[in-house]
Amino acid sequence: MHAREKGILTGARIMAALIAAGYMVLIPFGDGHKYDFVIDDEVSLRRVQCKTGRFRNGALLSCAYGKAGNGYAGVG
Repeated sequence: MHAREKGILTGARIMAALIAAGYMVLIPFGDGHKYDFVIDDEVSLRRVQCKTGRFRNGALLSCAYGKAGNGYAGVG
């Protein structure tokens, strides 16, 4: 599975869990946003950026940075 497909699957699983817990999930139109979706808990709106991780020795590991097309590596 390619990285983009893994990211889509991660986001879908997180959204499904939030919806099952009673939250409204808002998805932005288009690409290039600084967040993957927004959670509406009827009090406030919260931006969510999903990261794919894996469990190893009881800890969740995830890449903590990203690299933009211009070569700049920033904390994701």
